[in-house]
Amino acid sequence: MNALTSEHTDSSASEAQGGALLRVSADKVGRLMDLVGELSLSVSETIRSSDLEGLELTEFEKSAHRLMMVVREVQDAAAELRLVPIGDVFRRMRRMVRELERTTEKEIDLVLEGEDTQIDKVVADRLYEPLVHVVRNSADHGLETPADREALGKPRKGRITLTALPVGGDIQIAIADDGRGLDRERILRPCA
Repeated sequence: MNALTSEHTDSSASEAQGGALLRVSADKVGRLMDLVGELSLSVSETIRSSDLEGLELTEFEKSAHRLMMVVREVQDAAAELRLVPIGDVFRRMRRMVRELERTTEKEIDLVLEGEDTQIDKVVADRLYEPLVHVVRNSADHGLETPADREALGKPRKGRITLTALPVGGDIQIAIADDGRGLDRERILRPCA
């Protein structure tokens, strides 16, 4: 029991998640996933054993089918343990954007969409640095200064939008801004 510690949360977060939260180490979740994988293989080998060929086992086949369905449900449930909302990563960008506003002297509105989209915790941990790079590029090179934006008839405050969208079995992450875009000729000039 000491491996699982109860985490106190406010009631709205608890209700949104469907109950109380537990903090479990990633290693233990990984071990559970490995064991579930082994269980799935063992069940499959047992059900498809050559020792059973030619036998009329109607009840066994029904039970085996049910067992395979339960194992699949356990696999899905174990995989869900590793999922976290991408909003946790997205919200970390707010602080960086405030810093970018100071260093670039630009006004930036960060819009987050699809914050409830679930991604694997390992992916979420690795996603932060690439997002920082792209958001920084968007602020540095995409958005104009407030004066330039006003001269172009745009609002003083530029917008950077981070979007997470489930597409099939994948998650698509898009970063867009309402700035001037990239100047292809300027980018390619040093290469010529």
